[in-house]
Amino acid sequence: MARVAPALEDVVADHAFAPLARRPAARAHKAFVHLFHAVKAMNRDDAPFVAQFVASTRGEGASAVAAGFAEAAAAQWGGSVLLIDCATPDPSAVAPFRPAPQSLAEAFARKISPQGGAQAALQSAVQPATSRGGVVLARLTAAEGAFSRLDLSDLGRLLDAARQVFPIIVLDCPPPSESPESLALARCCDGTVLVVGAGEASRSRVLQTRADIERAGGQVLGCVLNKARSYAPRWLIRRL
Repeated sequence: MARVAPALEDVVADHAFAPLARRPAARAHKAFVHLFHAVKAMNRDDAPFVAQFVASTRGEGASAVAAGFAEAAAAQWGGSVLLIDCATPDPSAVAPFRPAPQSLAEAFARKISPQGGAQAALQSAVQPATSRGGVVLARLTAAEGAFSRLDLSDLGRLLDAARQVFPIIVLDCPPPSESPESLALARCCDGTVLVVGAGEASRSRVLQTRADIERAGGQVLGCVLNKARSYAPRWLIRRL
């Protein structure tokens, strides 16, 4: 993945991909397609890549953006895209997908099939998304604290195994302020997309998150302004 010039005076204005959400479904899908091509353009070698999606605070829509990106990527690429939920499972939460019961970390640690090795273990922990064509779902860990028991080199090997099966891997990660593990994941990814909810996080918090990711060894590819309202007249929007 090609590196992006890091000079950012205004993290949204200078490093933004496109505003998303608060728009009809067809236009939202078009915005995700544009986002996919913007990220893909940085992958000059057309190699399999891992993209992390994360926000500075909860509620900015990182999960929705990650899912929309994964769906658009599957449609544009023409193959399966792996979407990994990296948050600790919350039994009371209503998730848009239902990942397989076994987590990737568990399957990889057990190496379910000695003959198939890491790739067979990977396949045992994924399942297709019923409502999103081409998207395959997985959960990184199944219990609180499980991630901390993962060695960084093991995590790197797990993602390398995923690259052998899927051309695009999308990590849906919680905010680093709530889950420092997201910073470790940033180091293992080819790039991070920082989701900024309009009116949700302060500029200083967004810049701090970006600095934390880069300090951890990650690469911020750009920002997505989510939940942006459009004040253009309807007749003009229809022509866009």
